[in-house]
Amino acid sequence: MRDFEKGFAAFVRPFPPSPEPRSSNARRHVLRALLGGFLCLALAVDRGPSAQTQPASASAATGILDGRSFSGTVGALGKDKAYNSDSIEFADGRFLSTGLVQYGFTPVPYTAERVGEAIRFRAVTYSPTHGKMAWEGTIRGDRAQAEYRWVRERWFWTHRGEYWFKGQRSGTGR
Repeated sequence: MRDFEKGFAAFVRPFPPSPEPRSSNARRHVLRALLGGFLCLALAVDRGPSAQTQPASASAATGILDGRSFSGTVGALGKDKAYNSDSIEFADGRFLSTGLVQYGFTPVPYTAERVGEAIRFRAVTYSPTHGKMAWEGTIRGDRAQAEYRWVRERWFWTHRGEYWFKGQRSGTGR
């Protein structure tokens, strides 16, 4: 090919030649890496409680509060003003905040221990759409006080809130 023909060929074909196709072996490696990454991500996502993640001591200290329920108010931690009403119930070794049922929270095992005249309890509630709430509270006679921390993780943001509950005994649980 003469020099002017080479220049003309470059002019007529304005796009560079396409790269050589990747071998199927290289494609497999890329696909395996992507699938491995997605698998790791899927395993890392918190899917709520399971029988394996519940503390072994949960069954040993439950039941102390069974049959009790408390009605009261909730508010933001650090503020005195209540913004909503709620009830907490203890039945069959499980804890439930009835005001949160509408958001997908369900009864969960609780732990409790006697400390002098009081009973301290702990529970972690889960909702598939609204995250996780960790409760810690004290029952003294017919009064209940608790604090709970709510964490709701999303793709681009995480909501964290701290709240209180104060209530009076209202009878038996469900």
